[in-house]
Amino acid sequence: MIPRSAGAVTILTDPIPAEFQYFEERLKRTVRPLLRRVDGKTPLQKPRYGGHFAVTRSLIEGLQKANIPFIYNPQRVKDCTERVVVLAGIKTLEQAIGLRKKGIIKKLAAGPIIVTHPGDNPEIIGSPCIDRYIVNSDWVKALYALDMPKLEPKLIIWPAGVDEQIWKPAGSPKSNRSILLYVKTPNKQLIEDCRQIAREAGFEVTTLEYGSYSTEQYKTLLDQNSIMVYLTETESQGIALCEAWSMGVPSLVWNQGIFCWQGQNLPASSAPYLSNETGVFFRDAVEFKDVLQRLASHSFQFNPRKWILDNQTDERSARLLMDLLDY
Repeated sequence: MIPRSAGAVTILTDPIPAEFQYFEERLKRTVRPLLRRVDGKTPLQKPRYGGHFAVTRSLIEGLQKANIPFIYNPQRVKDCTERVVVLAGIKTLEQAIGLRKKGIIKKLAAGPIIVTHPGDNPEIIGSPCIDRYIVNSDWVKALYALDMPKLEPKLIIWPAGVDEQIWKPAGSPKSNRSILLYVKTPNKQLIEDCRQIAREAGFEVTTLEYGSYSTEQYKTLLDQNSIMVYLTETESQGIALCEAWSMGVPSLVWNQGIFCWQGQNLPASSAPYLSNETGVFFRDAVEFKDVLQRLASHSFQFNPRKWILDNQTDERSARLLMDLLDY
C-alpha cells in the first residue's frame, strides 16, 4: 500500500469499510480460495471495477500506464490519501465529504457517475467540501450549470479513454460497402428508414442493439464493417463510439441536438466528441441519404484511430484528469 505522504491519489467507487469490516474482508480473502461451490466451480468474484465499468477501468489502467501513483478503493480510512476522486456512488461521496470535514481528505473531486443531474441529491452534490465536479462533455456541463448554478465554477469536462491495444483492427480485409447499424433509440421508424436507405445505396447492413452483445461480439462486428451508423437520442460521452473509432471505424451519427429536461428542450449531442476525423452527423432520413451519397463520392477524409491515439487513449485520459484537478 502506498503511504498517504507519497502524493498518490485515491480513486473511490465504493465506501471505505468500517474497521471491523476490513478484518472480516481479509479473513474472507484468505478463506475464499480454499472453498468450492457445490457445483465444483470457484466462488463468484466481485467485479474488478466498481461504478461504471468502462469509466473506472479507463482511469485505473490509464493511471497505471502513466505511472501516476494511486490507491483504488482502500479498505481502511488510514490508507486513504489526501487527494481523492469519487467516480461513482452517492453514499461513497457522502462518506468522502465527511472525511473532508475531518481533514483526512484535503482535495475532493467527484463525478461523472454520481447522479443523472444535480437535482437528484442537491445537498450532497452542492457540498462546499467538493473542490471539482467532473462531467463527461460540454452539453452535460451546461445542463449541470443550469440545474445548480453554484456548481458551475467547480465543473470540469473529462472523457474516459479506451484501451487502444484491445480496441484495434485485426487488419483483415473488409468490404467498404458494409454498415453496422447500432441501435440505442426507440424510434422504430428512423431505424427502418436508415436500414432501407443504406440497402438501396448498395450497403450490406448488420443491426446491433445496445446491451445485446459482448465485447468480443462488438469487436468482431467492427472488424467486419467499414462504417457504423449510430442511432441514439443523446450521449454524455459515447464510449461505444470511441471504441469503434479506435478500431478504425468512423460513425454516421443521428443527432437531434436536444434534450428534453423539465419540460424544455436544451442543446444536447448524440456524440459530443465527434470530429471531422471520426465521422459526421445527420438529422433525419433525408440527410442520412445525402451523407451516404457523399460517402460514396469520397467526400470525407476520416481517420478515427489516429484521433483516438492523439486524444483519447486511457493514458491520455488519465493524464488529462490529473492536469484538470492539478493533482
